[in-house]
Amino acid sequence: MARFISKEKKLTSNRFFVNEEQIKFPFIQLSGTEHYHLSKVARKKPGDKVWLFDKRGKSYLAN
Repeated sequence: MARFISKEKKLTSNRFFVNEEQIKFPFIQLSGTEHYHLSKVARKKPGDKVWLFDKRGKSYLAN
């Protein structure tokens, strides 16, 4: 039996908060709890696509 995964849950696991100070185009460096969540909890690897967002609500697609 297949399990249903809602779109909302799927998107939530790929969205991470970034402080504006961490944005130095074309790079954004995650640190602290967001870095831990991305690498250890969500188990994202280099090349995986994720969405980053700042306090203004602006989103960035990263890989």
